[in-house]
Amino acid sequence: MPKSKEVEELVQAFDQMYKYYHGWHFAYEGFYKLMLPGWSRSGQLMAPFSAQGYLRGATGPLAALFHGVAGNASMMHAVDIAVPLALLLVGLSLMLGLFTQSGCAGAIAFLALFYLSQPPLSGMPQTGAEGAYLIVNKNLIELAAVLALLSFRTGWIAGLDRCGWRAPAHLKVRPTAATVRHAFRRRCRAGLQTRRSCRAQLQLRRESRSSRGLHRCPRVTPRISRHTRIRFLFF
Repeated sequence: MPKSKEVEELVQAFDQMYKYYHGWHFAYEGFYKLMLPGWSRSGQLMAPFSAQGYLRGATGPLAALFHGVAGNASMMHAVDIAVPLALLLVGLSLMLGLFTQSGCAGAIAFLALFYLSQPPLSGMPQTGAEGAYLIVNKNLIELAAVLALLSFRTGWIAGLDRCGWRAPAHLKVRPTAATVRHAFRRRCRAGLQTRRSCRAQLQLRRESRSSRGLHRCPRVTPRISRHTRIRFLFF
């Protein structure tokens, strides 16, 4: 059986792989829509991006809302600008690991809207879709994967979120007690700390442990003054 640490590292590696794949998917979708209108490789002129046809073909529970947006020219102009930019920003957020939680939230919002616009309830092939789906399609599967990325906080594991912000407590590497003691003794032996400061830190550590109830019977060493020691030696 593999060790728990190896399993955790393997899970984190797969999480990062999923994050990059989803980020690339969203970023390229937004980039492609922003580059329109343009020329295809065959030399044909491609029309500018417009979500009007997609919104008019909505059949889900939000079909009335989407049809109303498609019928308003000013709202459609704003949607045609906002959707590609939002897709590109969400993709860059996931790939770079910058504001990853916000990027995951944006991806979840997009995928939920895509799924609710045309939910696969008929079980028959839909126009513009590959294959036949019933209830579960690619948008729902990708939505579940992004929810996993959101719960694991993958930006704190590998990404720009680690550089400028404080990581959550459950993702910090906490040294064990043996590691702390070993580092403390090594510093004392190397002469980086005087013997008096070492003793003072040890005393403070013992007092803190005893105050927390870790030592129910702490050992108390009596303090002997200098005059008492002199009298004991000479008298």
